[in-house]
Amino acid sequence: MYQNKALDRLTRSMRDLVLSWLDAAIEKEVKTQILQYLQTDPRCLVEGFSHTLAFGTSGFRALMGVGPARMNVVTVRWISQGLAHHVIKNRSNNKKIVIAFDNRKDSALFAKESAKVFAASGIQVVLLQELRPVPFLSFAVRELGCSAGVMITASHNPKEYNGYKIYGADGGEIAPSQEKEIQRELDNIDLLTGSKVASYADPLIQVMDPKNLDQGYFAAMGKIQLFPEEDKKHGAEIEIVYSSLHGTGVTLTPMALSQWGFTHLHLVEEQCKIDPYFSTVENPNPEHKETYALGFAHLRKRGADLLLLNDGDADRIGVGLIDKGKERILNGNEIAILCAYFLCSTRKLQQRLPVRGIFISTNVTTELVRKIAAFFHVEYFEVHTGFKFIAEMIHMLEEKQPDMEFLFGVEESYGCLLGSYARDKDGVASACFFAEMALYCKRKGQTLIDLLTDIYCQFGVFRERQHSLVFPDDHIGVAKREEIMGMLRKNPFLSLGKEKVLYIEDYEKGVREHIGSDKKEKLSLPKANTMLFRFSSGDKIVIRPSGTESKIRLHIEVQVESRDSIEEAIKRGDRNIAMLLQDLTEKLTGERQNNG
Repeated sequence: MYQNKALDRLTRSMRDLVLSWLDAAIEKEVKTQILQYLQTDPRCLVEGFSHTLAFGTSGFRALMGVGPARMNVVTVRWISQGLAHHVIKNRSNNKKIVIAFDNRKDSALFAKESAKVFAASGIQVVLLQELRPVPFLSFAVRELGCSAGVMITASHNPKEYNGYKIYGADGGEIAPSQEKEIQRELDNIDLLTGSKVASYADPLIQVMDPKNLDQGYFAAMGKIQLFPEEDKKHGAEIEIVYSSLHGTGVTLTPMALSQWGFTHLHLVEEQCKIDPYFSTVENPNPEHKETYALGFAHLRKRGADLLLLNDGDADRIGVGLIDKGKERILNGNEIAILCAYFLCSTRKLQQRLPVRGIFISTNVTTELVRKIAAFFHVEYFEVHTGFKFIAEMIHMLEEKQPDMEFLFGVEESYGCLLGSYARDKDGVASACFFAEMALYCKRKGQTLIDLLTDIYCQFGVFRERQHSLVFPDDHIGVAKREEIMGMLRKNPFLSLGKEKVLYIEDYEKGVREHIGSDKKEKLSLPKANTMLFRFSSGDKIVIRPSGTESKIRLHIEVQVESRDSIEEAIKRGDRNIAMLLQDLTEKLTGERQNNG
């Protein structure tokens, strides 16, 4: 029996839970860490044992540490056992799972432990020997004919996190219905003793060199290239700086760019070294301006044309350039706008736009994508935030509307997919597509900013901003987020600044309510903890808790008439957003914040 004064400061239920871990047949290292926390930081135990991991957006994602609320070998084996049960019940003739991992601490270990659990359950496993990006795993699921895929990654989260993303047989993240089925399996598995573990040398575990799949991935991705001959001939005319932010992108993105013809490439060497601690950045996230600092230093030093970077698991793309002497970072919505327009306008000129082309976007992504789709007679579908919903829609349309051709899926968080060779956003392919776009612009004497301005001149100026209300990553933070969303549903605001709310869409209730009337409409999208406020001006605000971080995300979009120049319209739109955001954060938190 463990005797420790710190144990006495825990509640009885938590003390019993901690002791059950200390008494269980689990790794000595886990027990040692528990004992260390008891001596030095009992709060880590309180948070680590406060609840049990549950599905969020894209599977499971949490801080690494000890306890059922953290990512560790115990919880990873437990999740794997739940997935194994699900695969066995639903895939009688095909029991095969492919596993990939990123550069994070313990990612390779978690991948191996998962493989052992699957093998012990009689499931064939393909374990990729070296780290690879998320879109590569999605491609591998389809290419190898697997019933499921697992990616050990925490994407763009800080270095203290890790995660477990689950993919279905179509290569897309599993649907909510499958999440519920796996969760039911997990509810019936004892976290400490319920996992079966095989030897790593089990014949059901095939360790594969991912290089065996690289060329197949490049060939499939190459089908989205619009100017293959021109890129090969003129690709060296554009000078590119690339950073993988210490993550998986360095394994494929430089090679992919070269295969497309973009050979004038400079690596940000400090950030193209695999590093689980992301030593040069706080977050490997293209949404953060400071992430681009080293890349811009290289860009200026070389006088290069384009800065490209990937997040840690290379499903997102960051794009930067020098415009009129100033550093310019494209935000996620600008990336969406440029890709949508360049794809459609080019394929129209090439007479390669399909009769029934498809765009799929999310309800927090700029509505200019919808407008571009309509102009080019491309069918547009909208889904909830999360690429799994885009993948689910692709799958559904392929089954029910085989004459449709999927062209483009995008969400505002710097992620898009061009073509259906994979079913998750692809930062590798996006890097190649932006290099192609930048070359096209340069040969016309333009930049990407010039192209964006042309789009605004044609369709109008849309400006967007995302802001996050950040909470502690613990049960207190969860309670506060729930309190704010509950308050918003009970007493929704009917105006912000000078703008009046026209209607409110509450996706948890599944209803659109028009303000000032009794009119109510049923929403077509599934239920979700999301609220959309549409103003009489056409502007909108979407409010939703993040599924992967302890935040409430606020998405604001305004439409601006370009009475003067595009530049002035952009400034006016950004001022409108700042005023709306100031009023909104004050209403939600009771605190006045500087959001300028």
